[in-house]
Amino acid sequence: GALGFGVSTIIGATIPVTMAGFSTGSNMGIRIDTPISFNLAGMEANVGTDIYFSSMTASDGSDNLKLTNIIGNVSIFPFPAIEIRTGLGFTPTAIGDYSAIGLSIPVDINYYLPMNLSGFKFALNLHAQRTMAYPSVEPGGATDFLYLGLLINTPLKF
Repeated sequence: GALGFGVSTIIGATIPVTMAGFSTGSNMGIRIDTPISFNLAGMEANVGTDIYFSSMTASDGSDNLKLTNIIGNVSIFPFPAIEIRTGLGFTPTAIGDYSAIGLSIPVDINYYLPMNLSGFKFALNLHAQRTMAYPSVEPGGATDFLYLGLLINTPLKF
């Protein structure tokens, strides 16, 4: 596009790591790649942002854990089909009437599949995230989760 921004979508399953009482849930979002890039350790690094929504189902049928993630990130391609992406984010979390806001540290590894369907490119995504917040009567703690999903780079550019 004229400005160099690209759009991708993220869909997948969220898996709790350190939270007892929750099971696998959903994850969906949007990723914006910016035209900002720089050299990092001899590789081109690109700057972007992710906005995604994660939910983990309560095992006992009570309220689900919901996270809204707003992440600024940097990605590098150490190999042609492998992207490593990390950053910092702002993540409001909620369980029923309880809520907390915390700093998030995500790490993604994306493996781009060797296919291109009318400009759509697909990647398998493994995402690990630590959020320094857990909504409860006594706020504090952390929320750790993984998600496995599909990253779809769209041909939409602006």
